[in-house]
Amino acid sequence: MSTTDRLNLEGLSPAEKDDLIGNLWDDLRSERARAAALEERLARLEGGGDGGDGSASRLLTQLQQRGTKKLGQTPAGVTVRLGRGLGFMRSGVVIGALALAALAFTTDQGIGWYQNNRLEQKRLAALKLQHAAFAGLFVDLVKVAYEPDQKSYRLTMSMTNLEPEQPLYVMLSPVRVFEQSGLVWKEVPARAPSGRGSGVVKLTVPYIYEAIFEPNIKDWTELMPGYMHIRFENNRLISRRSEPDDDIVTKFRETGIELRKLKDKKESLERSINSTAAPKLTKIPTITVNRTRAEYNLLLKDEIRKRVAQIQLTFNAEILIAPDPNRVFPGVRSGKGQIIARVTFTNGAQRLAYIDGLKATLIYLKTS
Repeated sequence: MSTTDRLNLEGLSPAEKDDLIGNLWDDLRSERARAAALEERLARLEGGGDGGDGSASRLLTQLQQRGTKKLGQTPAGVTVRLGRGLGFMRSGVVIGALALAALAFTTDQGIGWYQNNRLEQKRLAALKLQHAAFAGLFVDLVKVAYEPDQKSYRLTMSMTNLEPEQPLYVMLSPVRVFEQSGLVWKEVPARAPSGRGSGVVKLTVPYIYEAIFEPNIKDWTELMPGYMHIRFENNRLISRRSEPDDDIVTKFRETGIELRKLKDKKESLERSINSTAAPKLTKIPTITVNRTRAEYNLLLKDEIRKRVAQIQLTFNAEILIAPDPNRVFPGVRSGKGQIIARVTFTNGAQRLAYIDGLKATLIYLKTS
C-alpha cells in the first residue's frame, strides 16, 4: 500500500489494523535509527576536521529534510510590537464612533436614573400624602341641631390634624346632604351659613365648619320609628403645600381640554337629534287577531290533549299532615271531603295537585 494513499480505517478488520500499527512502528524505528546514524557520522566529520564541509552540508540537508517541520521564524532586524494588528484604532472615524457610542450609553444611563429617581420621589410623596389623609386627619360629626325656623337643621363638623407640626392644606367642597326615600337616596337642599364659603384651610389646630340643610321629602324612610335616615357627603383635597405643583396644573389643563371636547360632542348630538324627524306612528305595523273566546278554549283543549296522557280525580279524599296534624301548609288544609288531581303527561312526568274551591295547590312533582 502506498504511503500517499489515504487509508480507510473503517473498512479494516481488527487484524488488519494491528498489522498496520506494527508496520508503522517498524518504519518509525528504522527512520529513527537512520537519523541517529546520520547524526553520528556528522559528529565524526566535524570532530575530525578533515575538510569534510561538503559532506557535512549534505548530511545537514538530509537531516533537515527528514526532520519535523519547523515554524517560520521572524526575520532578523524586524521588531514585533504588541497590538500590531490594531492599527485601525488610530482612525478618526473609529475613535469618533466609539466616543458617540460611549456618550449615548452614558446619556441613556443618566436618563434612566433620573426617571427612576423621579418615579420614586412621586411614589414616596403619594404615600406620605395618603398617610396624612387617612391617618393624620380626623373628621368628626359634632352635632346636628334645629334651626330657629324649625324646618331646617344645622350640621356641625370638625377637622383635626393629628400631626400639627406638619401643616395640612385642605380645600373644602360644599357639603351635600341626602335623605333616604324607599331604596334610593334623594338629595335635599344644603348651603353654608351666611358669610362662609369653601376655600383652602391651613390645618394646624382643630377647624369647625357648618352646613344648613332642609329635609323636605315627604315619603322618607323610617329605619327606626320617628327617625329619618340622612347621609352627608363632603369631599376634600389635601396637600402638604399651599401652592399646587406642576402635575396638578397639567392635569387641570388636560381636564379642561377634555371637558371642551365633551361639550362639543354633546352639542353635536343635540343638533343631530333635533334635526331628525320624529317617526310616524301610522307606519308601525299592527297585528289583528280575529278569534273568539270559544276558539281560544278549543286551542287550549287541543294543546292539553297533546301533552296530557291522563287526569285522575279523587273526590272526598282525606288529607292528613304528618307528623304534626296541626301544622299549616299554605293552600292545604287537613280533613275529609277534599279533591286530589293526579295529572300524567305524555313524557311520563306526574303532578299531584290539591283543589280547594277555585284554587289549586301543587303538592309534589314526580318524574318517572
